[in-house]
Amino acid sequence: MTNISFIFLLLVGNIVPPANFTKYEQRFIPPIDAHVDPPAPLPPPYDTRTDIFGQQVPRLRQPYLWKLTYKLNNPQGESVRKQRDLVRNQQLAESQFIQDYRNAQKSRQGAVPAK
Repeated sequence: MTNISFIFLLLVGNIVPPANFTKYEQRFIPPIDAHVDPPAPLPPPYDTRTDIFGQQVPRLRQPYLWKLTYKLNNPQGESVRKQRDLVRNQQLAESQFIQDYRNAQKSRQGAVPAK
């Protein structure tokens, strides 16, 4: 850089381009039309949901067919449930009776006869 161009740069503040520099035309950027509304956003895909952070994540799957219960698959499910409850109540009553009987036996054995 010569002294003259250096002084010119300090005084004016413009950088002089090199001699072989060619200036190209600017790219065309279409103006933004203020009257046209932007297109509506597309709805999210069916198999996604929005989580608590606003991200689209896959939906939680429904249970597979093999996870369905007997009650849902069997037309006699209600009667089977009632029968099961009767049997369970009967077993609980028998076990309570047995416990009461054992407690009575223990209390009789532990009691000291009066003299």
